[in-house]
Amino acid sequence: MIRKVSLKLMRIRFIAFIVLWYSIQSLILIFMVFLEV
Repeated sequence: MIRKVSLKLMRIRFIAFIVLWYSIQSLILIFMVFLEV
């Protein structure tokens, strides 16, 4: 039971990390385009 909960928490944390990483990359891309224009 506890192991299942920890696995779910790890999965949520992993997904959140991926979403955060992609959002930061897209923000940097938009910022670079904005600076170039």
